[in-house]
Amino acid sequence: MTSRPNVTLNNADLEKGNTTPGGPFPQLNTIVTPRRTSDHGGTADDKTIGDDDKQDEADTPGEPKLSGSVEQNPYLVQWDGPDDPENPKNWSRLYRWFLTMASGLLMLNASFASSAPAGVLDQLIEHFSLSRILAILTISLFVVGYCVGPFVWGPLSEHYGRKPILLAGFLGYTAFQVGCAVAETKEQVLVFRFLGGAFAASPMTVTAAILADLWDADTRGKALAFFALAPGAGPSLGPI
Repeated sequence: MTSRPNVTLNNADLEKGNTTPGGPFPQLNTIVTPRRTSDHGGTADDKTIGDDDKQDEADTPGEPKLSGSVEQNPYLVQWDGPDDPENPKNWSRLYRWFLTMASGLLMLNASFASSAPAGVLDQLIEHFSLSRILAILTISLFVVGYCVGPFVWGPLSEHYGRKPILLAGFLGYTAFQVGCAVAETKEQVLVFRFLGGAFAASPMTVTAAILADLWDADTRGKALAFFALAPGAGPSLGPI
């Protein structure tokens, strides 16, 4: 950093409009500020310049400077350099697209089940002696499960990772879908539909985070386009 020159002015110079001894304002090429003597000797300008140097050092472009306590935080995910093979962004492009497609298909499957009973409402009403409202409730309760599940799956995926949460969620989702198929009472159908929706929320919660882990900002938009197609196409295909 280049320090500005110190210019000492007296009151007479300031009253005459001179900012350098014997010179007018247009001849001034530097910004002049009054100098104030600090309590420890030296001037306030000297202290300010030292602080500016520290500020410039802290504001230099690049990786943020982390304090020692932050660097030792066991919950902070850091990579061993930009070429760390554990970093998902360093995996092969083909493998990352495979994971993107697989995640989208999981989401399509989970959203497909939400509207599946819409095509068999009359059969449900006849088999379980349901009213029209209770038959529609089999769809509504599944969607309510979508609202409850993310409160569990989101935090758990940050703590245990994406893969275990996807496996656990789909295992429960599959089990409760089987439960709906073999249910003998309307109460069982309604309970299994709600629990199935809560577990089906696992891929709907985790998939977006997987794409953020896999792709940088330049390619993430293409991956998200496929991701956004799944939750819309699934309910449309369900009644079919």
